[in-house]
Amino acid sequence: MPDTPPSATGDPAPRSILLAPVLVFVAALAAYLAVPCERASDDNYGSELTAYSLVTGHWGDLDALRPYLASPILQHRCTVLETRDGRLVAGTGFGVALALVPAYALAHALGLPPEVVLSDRFNQLFAAVWCALAVAFFLATVRKLRDPWAAWFSTAAFALGSSLLSILSREVWQHSLLILLCAVAVWLLAGAVPRRETWKLAAAGLAVGLGMTARPSGILFAIPLAWAAVRYGGRRSVAFFAGLAPWLLALGAYNWWEFGSPFRFGQTIIGAARFGTAEGRVFALTPFASLSGALVSPGRGFFVFSPVFALAVALLPLVLLSGRSRSVSSQDPGYDALRPLAGPALAIILLNFAGTAAWKEWAGGWTYGPRYTSDPLVFWGLLLALGLHAARTLAPRWRRLVWVVGTAALLVSVANHAAGLLVNPYVPYSHSAVVLPDQHPERLWRWSDFPPLYNVRVWHSRNLQPKPAQRVRQ
Repeated sequence: MPDTPPSATGDPAPRSILLAPVLVFVAALAAYLAVPCERASDDNYGSELTAYSLVTGHWGDLDALRPYLASPILQHRCTVLETRDGRLVAGTGFGVALALVPAYALAHALGLPPEVVLSDRFNQLFAAVWCALAVAFFLATVRKLRDPWAAWFSTAAFALGSSLLSILSREVWQHSLLILLCAVAVWLLAGAVPRRETWKLAAAGLAVGLGMTARPSGILFAIPLAWAAVRYGGRRSVAFFAGLAPWLLALGAYNWWEFGSPFRFGQTIIGAARFGTAEGRVFALTPFASLSGALVSPGRGFFVFSPVFALAVALLPLVLLSGRSRSVSSQDPGYDALRPLAGPALAIILLNFAGTAAWKEWAGGWTYGPRYTSDPLVFWGLLLALGLHAARTLAPRWRRLVWVVGTAALLVSVANHAAGLLVNPYVPYSHSAVVLPDQHPERLWRWSDFPPLYNVRVWHSRNLQPKPAQRVRQ
């Protein structure tokens, strides 16, 4: 079936071809999102408090929320920073808080108490919605290829074979919002072809700009995406920069007002406080060791947890060489809509790895699998979709090999990330609690503690433990 050529007229693929993967994917997506959030990270609690502060009219100041900064009811402790004028603020940026404000405002208007609005279960709803929307926008983008197998395979890899749903849909990470906004921006940019619609370019700029306020790495992503906007829109690409500029100015003004410089971010201040001192538990910055760990370590390696994206690397030469030949695009005009994104996608991926290697906390803290290398998942999925589509130019036996290897890699990727749902990463017996990755990153190289197998062992052993007998009351 993967060798079935797309329609030369651009008509949608037959429903019989799409029905099976749609049903399987929807069932798997629903199963992932149905797993409850037992306990979230303290890191995200700051964004939630900031959102609640905005809703209650305190403009992001947390002084009025002191009873909740270390809440025994919510079981969270917020990391706060003191500004130059003595106010308390969260240091995780304001983009996530802005995204939460509409829902928080509605909940506050309905009379829900802060303990409910700030709870992990309540906020998991928004995290799951962000991730589900990211999947929807990604699928809408890759379907432009008119290649149903490449579209659904890459979407399954993006959603189920990555940390998107196993980690990021449990709580409101900055990564989750950035991934959603990248998916929206890519969908808008690809949709601007061939009419070069100005409003889509402007909306893409707005999405990328909001992503910058959610996570500093969004600034690095904005540069390649601006390159893509110029390739798509030509002179009309000024609309993209018009949508981007207000957010860039707002971010610089916020950093200057709160932290004394437009180039200082709360995340870096917190990271320096935790890991930039001379304490014995702090490990030295070793970029090459950090990069190898982020790529292939058993505890955090991107290609270890998601080997399906190694297929995107293997097929990348076909995508890059296809720009010199129209043998692929002549079969499907939709390829022309996505092909200009290949270069920016590759640049974003390389920038993400470089930034992760240069960051002392490359180990990712108390989480499951690769989190810091999750930001460019949209672009990994795009390269995979383009590569599978370009593989149609290969000989039949090589195409079959691509699909056999790819299917096996996808199944392994899904299994690795599904294991992340078995054990909460913040409980005392979790992998991170045992390994302590930020203090001992060398332990992440131990295959004996490979997180997917570790989680299966822990889950199995805890389910075998006899439950305490219930007392019978007369």
